Amino acid sequence: MKSHMKCDIPYIDDVGYNKDSITNIISLKDMTNKFRATMDSKEELALLVHMPDKTVKLKQFMNGLYAMDPNDKESFEMKTQKPYQFLNTQEGNIRFMSARQQKRATLARELYESMGTPTVDDLKAMIRMNLMKNDVVTTAEVNLGMKAYGPDIWGIKGKTTRSQLTPVASNLVKIPEELLDIQHGLIISMDGLTVNSLKLPSTISHDLYYRTAQYVTSPVASVYEICMDEQLGVYKRGGFTISEIHCHNESHK
Repeated sequence: MKSHMKCDIPYIDDVGYNKDSITNIISLKDMTNKFRATMDSKEELALLVHMPDKTVKLKQFMNGLYAMDPNDKESFEMKTQKPYQFLNTQEGNIRFMSARQQKRATLARELYESMGTPTVDDLKAMIRMNLMKNDVVTTAEVNLGMKAYGPDIWGIKGKTTRSQLTPVASNLVKIPEELLDIQHGLIISMDGLTVNSLKLPSTISHDLYYRTAQYVTSPVASVYEICMDEQLGVYKRGGFTISEIHCHNESHK
């Protein structure tokens, strides 16, 4: 096959061209003059060409030539690009508006701000119901103003301030002395609970039917002693005296 024509492909100039061929043939010499080429025949019979924005894989075909199939997604790998984000600017929004449209958009924006930056739907409803006297702004111009200037920044951040918090008042009621005298010597019973593999020593008073439960970090005697002191302290702070504690034999250890 003879070819007397040249063509340009991305990154490489003066490549041989034949209108009857189904692909371009590039020599390894011309390829390595432009890019770095690597090959590891132990991993795969393919030639990797490292281009600025991607890595092209030329696989070995049955005829012994190396070629890339554009329809094969595994024939190239795009390199990771830095993330980016498109921004809209006010100048860019009004660039394609006529002078009259810009004037009407500004007028709609002034009305929007003078009304305290309500929602767009509320502002349109106010215009449709003629709630504003001598209003010359239409709902279409409201849309034009939002397209040109965007939503109000302070409206996005919030229009209200923190409301005054309700003072926290104590709802504790002092226990009458008569009740304390009757329940002077309380009798409580204790036992152990297991909830989702968590150990919880629990107590309940015989007359008051007041129950306590507390989590223990480790099932050892020293930790149980600290837990019991804290649970009995609840009764002592209430002015009660514990006279008896009933428990099973395991708790005596």
